[in-house]
Amino acid sequence: MSRIKKLIILIVCVLLVGIFDVFVIGDTFIHEFPIILEGSGVPEVEIENEDVLEVYEAMSTPETARVVFKGKNPGRTEVHITVRGDGGKYLTHSGVYCVHRNGLITQGGYLGTTNRFYIIGIEAALCFVIAFILRVRKCMKLAKKNMYSYSLAGHIGVALFLLACSVLFIAVSIRQGTANYRIDIMYMAFFNIFELFAMVAFPIVFIVSIYLCVSNVVLIRKEGFSFTNCLCILLGFGLILMTFLGYYTERILYMDPYSYKNLFKLRLVSHIVMFFYSLLCYFECILVSTFYCAERAGRYVPRRNKDYIIVLGCGLKKDGTLTPLLAGRADRAIWFSKKQKDETGRDIIFIPSGGKGDDEVIAEGEAIRNYLIEKGIKPDHILVENKSTSTYENLKYSFDIIKNREREAFEGDGHVGIAYSTTDYHVLRSGVIAKEQGVKATGLGSRTKWYFHINAIIREFIAILKAERRTHIRNVILLMIYTLVLFFIATKIGYL
Repeated sequence: MSRIKKLIILIVCVLLVGIFDVFVIGDTFIHEFPIILEGSGVPEVEIENEDVLEVYEAMSTPETARVVFKGKNPGRTEVHITVRGDGGKYLTHSGVYCVHRNGLITQGGYLGTTNRFYIIGIEAALCFVIAFILRVRKCMKLAKKNMYSYSLAGHIGVALFLLACSVLFIAVSIRQGTANYRIDIMYMAFFNIFELFAMVAFPIVFIVSIYLCVSNVVLIRKEGFSFTNCLCILLGFGLILMTFLGYYTERILYMDPYSYKNLFKLRLVSHIVMFFYSLLCYFECILVSTFYCAERAGRYVPRRNKDYIIVLGCGLKKDGTLTPLLAGRADRAIWFSKKQKDETGRDIIFIPSGGKGDDEVIAEGEAIRNYLIEKGIKPDHILVENKSTSTYENLKYSFDIIKNREREAFEGDGHVGIAYSTTDYHVLRSGVIAKEQGVKATGLGSRTKWYFHINAIIREFIAILKAERRTHIRNVILLMIYTLVLFFIATKIGYL
């Protein structure tokens, strides 16, 4: 569907919602209150400015009095309601009623109580629900095409963000609908949903942050100090700091948040804090999505219909033997080949991939080949790639070997099943690289140390932000526009 069609549908929906609100909220206001007088009669209503408001209906029962007001012209007026009972007893209610230009009537001022205003909150929540459903459909389409996609991870993160907003909007709407219908309270509730999200999520964020810091301390002790080995510590402290920074920013920039001496400054600071919290919530959702996509890719086991499996190299010991990390990749490939052989009787060709580094005595591909033979793999089932120096080249040169052997299949409609074996945290990135090269391949992940695993996923989080930076910048701009719109409303209608 084109963007123009989507825009037209959005405009039509907004018009329909506006028409719906006119009929649901209308230009009437129902005022009901309990009475304890015996023999009460019809409420007597005195309106000081009859050009603004009129009585549409007035009635009473033994338990309640009911007056329905109808707006006539925009304005403000005092209203006095009197209910008389037996013995000369009477009960009075007084208040200020305002008629807005759109016909809405509020009691207690322009930001006071109105009937059924919570419907606006429910409509806002439904907008987020619809956006969430559309985003989920987009994720499903992307997942069918290729599960190894940074774009998919980004869309899932946005879907989680929309889901969180939907739940918060619905909860606020229900709460306000059962409590009261004050516009200013409803506005404040929607204004603070991102802060509410941050506070609700903080216990989980705190536990995760501790886990991130502990894992990084262990990683540094095991692998040595480097900037990339400190990513989890930085993220852990960052999440905690950002959660509280928004809370204290308001008090740092505006020491007396309850003072009404400078309303513009107070509104500005409040909306800056809200924008800050919205960013925090957004990127927390992207982080959760990264964990999900990386774990899903790393734990996935391909179908047993593969012709080739590439073992991606990652460095050797000084004596030219495999490191535990690389041995895990080779063992995982061997496990898959035996599993496929037992279930389908189909053999698989191994392609150990990796060139010779400056500090290595043998090419990684050759070392992996020797290891495979030691594990019982027949030499004629192994094709070595020994020129690559990166993951991109690992896959490219290995794919070239496969294409040269299966030229007829690639040129025709034949199917060549390709898998690659790497460490679990590396499956997603390798799949993205394979997709960029136009080759359909499925990843197989081997387990690694927990402290190394979590740090690697944080690197994937950064890679997703970088790869989908245009999408994230656009979403941040939308959040900024949302904040500016609320700030404009607050300034114009005198909120706070």
